[in-house]
Amino acid sequence: MPPPPTAFADEARARITWGEAPEKVLDYLKTTGMGEPDASAFMAQLQQERSAQVRMDGIVKVLWGVGLIALGIVVFDLSYSTTCLFGGGALCVGGGWKITQGIIMLMAPRSEKGDLSDPLDEK
Repeated sequence: MPPPPTAFADEARARITWGEAPEKVLDYLKTTGMGEPDASAFMAQLQQERSAQVRMDGIVKVLWGVGLIALGIVVFDLSYSTTCLFGGGALCVGGGWKITQGIIMLMAPRSEKGDLSDPLDEK
């Protein structure tokens, strides 16, 4: 497969990163003059790149979750008031939620919809 022109490849990559439907991006590539087999092969490559980015974002979320749980345990253990006790518990619950999100992103990267340009943006 010959590589598509740089401007078209960058535009298609940006559209996939922003969460546009693969069918629309494939149609865009076809309108640029790419043949069906070349456009489909390039789309498969773009979807693999997106899946890799989603997995990387999932790893970041898991690490944040582990950190929040560790901080929650420290606050929970050092708590001398009810507020700190609940604060530590809240940190642990939030960390557990981040870990859950990260594991889902690792196991099913194509289920993640939307823009990937800001990994800390909550969806």
